[in-house]
Amino acid sequence: MGPRVVTVSSEGQRFARFDLTNLNAERNYRPAFAYVQSKRANLYFAAELQRRADAAGVGLRSMAVAPGLTRTNVLTGGAHSGRGRAYGLLTRLLLSVAFRPTAEGAKTSLYAATVPGLPGGSYVAPDGPLQLRGRPAPRTRERALHDVATARRLWTVSERLTGVRFALPDGAPPRP
Repeated sequence: MGPRVVTVSSEGQRFARFDLTNLNAERNYRPAFAYVQSKRANLYFAAELQRRADAAGVGLRSMAVAPGLTRTNVLTGGAHSGRGRAYGLLTRLLLSVAFRPTAEGAKTSLYAATVPGLPGGSYVAPDGPLQLRGRPAPRTRERALHDVATARRLWTVSERLTGVRFALPDGAPPRP
């Protein structure tokens, strides 16, 4: 089957206004903006990792997934934990009614990690309405999957910010 890297994104990434100059959300921090931008960055990362693995001839398959509406602590923990009792009660009610159990949300990751023949660079999301519920299915029309320029720039900025460089070519066609 070969090695696979599965990166968790979100359908929320579709609403991101991606800002390479504010990756750490240091200006105008808003939790929802930071969340969707990070999930778009994950999708860019997965796509760029696949392009670089292909260019290097590495048999790695990089996949991105969106778990759909899943009961996690994204809305109740971290920055949201101090929002008060009413927020907590309403959010827990919403989670119990509208969101799927965590095991259901994990299915997209398991699908991407185990389904034979799934090509590298795939994006897997639920196949139901708005891709929020349903069975895992590959998707190909996400704009971020095809935005090679932004993915490359994000990769370069990430290497600079982390101080970590990877010995994979950028996948760009050779210059004459």
